[in-house]
Amino acid sequence: MKKSIAQRLAGLDWAPIRESLWGYGYALTPWLLTPGECAAEQQQVTLRVVYRAATAKPGLRFLRAAQGKHNQPARRQNPKI
Repeated sequence: MKKSIAQRLAGLDWAPIRESLWGYGYALTPWLLTPGECAAEQQQVTLRVVYRAATAKPGLRFLRAAQGKHNQPARRQNPKI
């Protein structure tokens, strides 16, 4: 039976992970997500970004027009976020 993500996290040896984080600022762990779980999370993130872009831009245009800045270009957002 496949373990849940919570079970996989609980099964880690946290002492060396903690030491590595304090000493180096990062820690290597064994694989925590299956390829399918990674793909599902990537899809959720993509959907959130698309939804945010679709809902935020009309409001931004309205706000910029109300501020009298409708002729100025809006600042570009980082597409990697």
